[in-house]
Amino acid sequence: MICRKCQTSNPDSSVYCSGCGAPLLRRPKPKRAQIPRLPLLAGAAVILALCGVLYFSLLRPPEPDEAGDVESLNATASSPTPLKADLTSLIVGQAIVFDISDHEVSRWSVTVFDDGWITLPAAALLGGNSIFFQSGDSGEIRLERGIWSAGDPVAMWQVETGSGLNTPDLAAWKPRETLSWRPLGPSTSIIPVDINTRERRGSFAAFPLPEKMRVPGILIQDGRLVGWTFGNGLDRGFIWTDAVDGGLEPRIGVNQLFAALSASREADFSRALAIKGMAPELERLEIFARGFTRPQILAAEDLPSPLRMENAITEMHALAAALTREGRADEVLRVLSPQVLLESSKPLLVQDAVLAMVKSKDHYRGIQYLETIKRDYTAARGQSLGGLDSFHAQLYKDWLRKIIAEGGYFNAMSAFDMARKAFPDDPEIRLLGVEAAMAEEDYGRAQELLQARDYPPLLKNRVSQLENQVKAKQEESEALTIRFNPGEEHIPVYADLNGRYRQKFIFDTGAEMCTIPSSALEYLGIEIDDRTTVKLVSGVGGLGVAYEITLESIAMNGWNVKNVQALIVDVLAYPDCGLMGLNFLNHFRYEIDKQKGILRLRRR
Repeated sequence: MICRKCQTSNPDSSVYCSGCGAPLLRRPKPKRAQIPRLPLLAGAAVILALCGVLYFSLLRPPEPDEAGDVESLNATASSPTPLKADLTSLIVGQAIVFDISDHEVSRWSVTVFDDGWITLPAAALLGGNSIFFQSGDSGEIRLERGIWSAGDPVAMWQVETGSGLNTPDLAAWKPRETLSWRPLGPSTSIIPVDINTRERRGSFAAFPLPEKMRVPGILIQDGRLVGWTFGNGLDRGFIWTDAVDGGLEPRIGVNQLFAALSASREADFSRALAIKGMAPELERLEIFARGFTRPQILAAEDLPSPLRMENAITEMHALAAALTREGRADEVLRVLSPQVLLESSKPLLVQDAVLAMVKSKDHYRGIQYLETIKRDYTAARGQSLGGLDSFHAQLYKDWLRKIIAEGGYFNAMSAFDMARKAFPDDPEIRLLGVEAAMAEEDYGRAQELLQARDYPPLLKNRVSQLENQVKAKQEESEALTIRFNPGEEHIPVYADLNGRYRQKFIFDTGAEMCTIPSSALEYLGIEIDDRTTVKLVSGVGGLGVAYEITLESIAMNGWNVKNVQALIVDVLAYPDCGLMGLNFLNHFRYEIDKQKGILRLRRR
């Protein structure tokens, strides 16, 4: 075994080079079949039979359980293809990526080609710091140099191996020639492939894979290797499109590539996913968010699904929602800054930030924050940020419901006017305006809003309920309701005299005039003298005299009657009480329900 690194000759049994200590790779030796000794003719017949079986077995199509029914999208199975002799035994190994703390980041099945090269998807190196290759019982070989250009989805790495290995040569893919694929696993079944759709990625072309080909494998054309599939969540295959005249020459060191990848969006996503369950939620959210301030260096299609934007957004949403529930909304707002929201352009993250603002401050400030983000996005990108209108309208609805139910520093109708300006055609907002008007006892406005437009059938029941409520409230607003103890014979009421003194009265429909006790005169500032009118009055004790005065006003619950004559009478049964007589009551229609304890007055 000749060491490729220092050209030292080593015994075939050696694992490491005696000259430089580098690991030596060798093809596994095939086991010889034990054939029993037979007479010459019989032995020849057996050998011919075995050759026939082998020949026809290689020509037969693969059984379904070997190759499966491959889905026809961009790679389709057609007629069977016999294996080339130099591809029956590949040197398959593991490429292992470690981080700066020597923790394993990922592991990929690869095969050696061109006598000492392997390929890895660039996404495999995210979050890493070093790469090692291992095959069979040999030791790990540290990879130092390779080929990669910014934007390439695949990187090639040189493996220091012994010379004389039987490995496939790399060749540029030829679109019009037959292309086949075989997995790197135990099965050696070959599947013919037609590539109908592809996208150029630097020195490579990428194409979608059917489900059955999303495992590690190689693409073969005319007995040479032209492409790879990697598995591990990558649903794209990659084919080499450049010439390889003169062989492959390393152009970049491992450290250079890791440095280029480490400051990328994908690297931060990888770091945040790698520490799931080990780091605080806020730290993971910060790392995800930082990714949106870094450049994206790989196409989304060239990434495993966990590293794609959609998965990162889902993870961030779960983290932000959990932190907000825990009362850490201010920290969520700090991390989901306007810059992060602008760079991500994802409505779900905007919603998380706005809900954190609502939790931290209130609905009004949350709505203002959302409207600011939408304006800034339009100004920066020249187009609106879609997917937020329904959320925006719901914020207004939740705000209106909160004000109607709990009140607050904001007037309900003012909030409704803002909501209606933003969403003039939303029927639910208009109905909340009806409720807001009722909460402020503006029943005329409530009726106007109900009649201003037709409502969809789904809201008919709610509209009908509100109409009934408005009608009842309007009737109540035209009536003065006074409650008393059910069954009580003499109904007590209170009224303000001359706007300065509150007097208790007994509701008395048998008294022609109102009376007030003499004790009220002092509070009212009224003096009785020779000029005061005297009238004869009849009572339980017969005829008597009483002074008559004119009150400037009697007001009951805001219902005011001016210039009301009243007698100064001290009623023995009700000391310090007056009688509410007909000269006040005749200004109203009144109903008395003694069983329910309700006195209701309406203006005439």
